[in-house]
Amino acid sequence: MTGSFAQDRLVDFAERVASANVVFFVGAGFSRDSEGNTGERLVRRLAARVLGLCDALAAELKATGAKADEVQRLRATFKALHAPRIAETKPEFVWELSRNYYPFNDWCVSALADLADMLCDLATSTAATALIAQVEAREAHWLATIGSGPSAAPPTAPGMRRPTPRLARSKPMTPDPTKLKAIDIATLQAIRARLSDKTILGKILFLEAMGFDCTDVMAGDVTKKDRRVVERSFRGRLRRRHHVLARLAREGLSPVLLTTNFDLLIEGAYRLAGFSDWASGASPGAAASSTTGLNVEPPTRHPFLARITAAPEFFEKRDGGRVASIVKIHGCTDAFRNALRDASNADWRSLLRTIVFTYREVQNWRQDSWSRDLVYTLLRTRAVAFCGYSTADPVLHDTVRNTYEDMAQRASAPSTSGSRCENAPAFFFGPKGFKEFHGLEVLRAASRAIGVGHPNLTEHPNYLHFRLPWEPEVADLDESFAWIFHAVLRRRQIQAVEAELGSVVSLLLGHPVPGRLLQKVADDLHTLWQQEQDTARTWGAAAADRAAFAHTVAWTEHFHPALLRDMALAQRTAILGRPASGIDDLRDGYWYYPANENFGWTAWGALVELALRRLAAHLAGQPTRWATASLPASGGPPLLSPLTNDDMPAAGVTRGTGHPLPVRLELSLGRFHRPGARPMAHALTATTVRWESDARSLPWSSTPIQGPTAATLWELATGTVRTAPPTSHRNWIDRLRNPS
Repeated sequence: MTGSFAQDRLVDFAERVASANVVFFVGAGFSRDSEGNTGERLVRRLAARVLGLCDALAAELKATGAKADEVQRLRATFKALHAPRIAETKPEFVWELSRNYYPFNDWCVSALADLADMLCDLATSTAATALIAQVEAREAHWLATIGSGPSAAPPTAPGMRRPTPRLARSKPMTPDPTKLKAIDIATLQAIRARLSDKTILGKILFLEAMGFDCTDVMAGDVTKKDRRVVERSFRGRLRRRHHVLARLAREGLSPVLLTTNFDLLIEGAYRLAGFSDWASGASPGAAASSTTGLNVEPPTRHPFLARITAAPEFFEKRDGGRVASIVKIHGCTDAFRNALRDASNADWRSLLRTIVFTYREVQNWRQDSWSRDLVYTLLRTRAVAFCGYSTADPVLHDTVRNTYEDMAQRASAPSTSGSRCENAPAFFFGPKGFKEFHGLEVLRAASRAIGVGHPNLTEHPNYLHFRLPWEPEVADLDESFAWIFHAVLRRRQIQAVEAELGSVVSLLLGHPVPGRLLQKVADDLHTLWQQEQDTARTWGAAAADRAAFAHTVAWTEHFHPALLRDMALAQRTAILGRPASGIDDLRDGYWYYPANENFGWTAWGALVELALRRLAAHLAGQPTRWATASLPASGGPPLLSPLTNDDMPAAGVTRGTGHPLPVRLELSLGRFHRPGARPMAHALTATTVRWESDARSLPWSSTPIQGPTAATLWELATGTVRTAPPTSHRNWIDRLRNPS
């Protein structure tokens, strides 16, 4: 049976990622469902600011006997230029503005510059507090009013243009829960006096209306050293896809990421994964014990995160390749927030030049040699994955197409057999059921760049579809990224087993092991991965398929990262000489210890999974089911299920009929729990059995405190344990059967 889950294309993409040959290009669509910052929402906020200022200033000028002609002309021009036949209360009004936002942005920056200039003048001759209160009241009115009414009825008069289907389906917009930030007249006046440039004032009011200085609109504070504070600042807006990008960066597979986004979600996930902010000057291992003050975070090869928005940052923040760079080619909200904190000394001209919103600014970006040349270089040397970015932006679309077309001209004559579209150096993520014209054109240009003569107009193998949230099929965008990471980590594990398992096992057992058994473990891991892929090809819209997906990726999303994290923390505890309070703080499920930091540990983790699978199949009396032990069968629960809301490497082990809840099996390596801590039963398990080992003999102990020895795990994984286990195994096996 063949399902709708395009796992083969995602695995092919993951192979490119695993070879460190992919650069992610992230656009606004990647986080739209997380932050909620649709183009319509931002346009409405901007329109509310312009109209609110026009109303308040016109009323104030009239009250003082001054002429309000200029303000009234601005108000009339706004209506004439933007959707003149549609009332502001209609949803179509917002859509008309958002569908062609560059002219709207251009006009708004200029209009806000004039309005800010008048506001500063009036504030010197009238009560500023009352004036700002009036502006706030009018902005709130428009924010609640714009787009909130019923959709416009289709015109019926002869000769009138009928609305497009999208206009006809427009629905009233719900009120924006976040009001506009109050205008700081004193700051505007100080900037105007120092720079004599009212255009800067217009851009500041523009960015404030867009939510650049509002954490309710663009959440997060990545400057804090305490990762717990960073996590809370995002208020649950980080998604699996953000954490996958962070983990790939920690693995060294994504050293550069490009984004047109201004928000902080990607760097937020990077910080939680363990990166230190390069700009803060904090050393790696910023998590410190509250009792000793020692750094407790295990060191890694890629410890730093650098956010790059300008040429000086690009050339300074390198640090010998130990930096993961997020290149924000259109600017960053944090830079604006930092400037506002020190508005009197900020270099506003340089800063605002890096924050790109208007068409002229995008055109100027193309002339900015460092970012333009960086994009050119990456397009020529790496595969670029466009995620949440439609490539419809005329300037960037032109840049990408020109680069690929230049590559095609420099290449040999078009190939009739050697080059295939799936080898094109570009990928595009798009919703299932839709075909983004600009994305397809980019993929076709990338295909020509490698010698494909006539790429298909309507289909491309590198167009990676994901389902929309309300659709039942596997997989949505988050699940797609979870599967990509699953494929990458499985590849890492296979490499580690083939390269390092022999050394690790020989060290743990105290003697060499037969090569045939090492090969058997490698073959079994290949078999497991192949079984997972074969099963994934059958997944569709059934609830059982979604459950099977969740149980499959739980190994690489939760269990193995938790196991590697515990090994790293156990080793750090041993180096420090005693448990430290900050250790437990790193067990939040976000901090990520890369699989390539210690291939020996990664190889042992793969062996532990094989051992657990064979053990679960043995306990259930179904020894041949070891490869499918994590998949539900015949409507029943899986034999073995990694627990996803645990901060420890743990799995639920099914004990068979008559036992409705599985046993929670926890692997504890470091013996660095808080004093008096006892195993806690998971909400979906009957009780907990803990296998404890010793931090001094990582990755496992030959004489663990309780549970199997390293030798026993080796025997389980290689299938050399007899059906009737020897006496040395019975104690801990009986504890799994009867944990009480």
